[in-house]
Amino acid sequence: MRRAGLIVIFATLLVGCGGGETVSPTGEVEGTLPKAAAGNPAQGKALFTSQGCGGCHALKAAGTKGAIGPNLDQSLKGKDEAYIRESIVDPNAKLASGFQPGIMPNYGEQLDSKQVADLVVFLSKQQS
Repeated sequence: MRRAGLIVIFATLLVGCGGGETVSPTGEVEGTLPKAAAGNPAQGKALFTSQGCGGCHALKAAGTKGAIGPNLDQSLKGKDEAYIRESIVDPNAKLASGFQPGIMPNYGEQLDSKQVADLVVFLSKQQS
């Protein structure tokens, strides 16, 4: 009898799943989604310095000689903005050869999207 009761309860739960009504917009959609902030290389350089990036990374344009992390003059050669952005907001996604995960902080949690865009533009300009 108990087993039959459990089956009834389970069946009732299954019937209730997915029974929601699908809705569509009731009118025209107005406006657009906000565009990603354009980066400012001068602000990116200031952030590179103020966030202490040069303590770990060498980068000629910033006058830094850190050696804990990769030398950015070398490791970013040929890399696009998407790679640079990912390296800032998810530093363990792709590691430079010879470096271990968990060393670089996740700046995606510390910087806003405009600051990340500024850093990305600054760093990408050094590769061209």
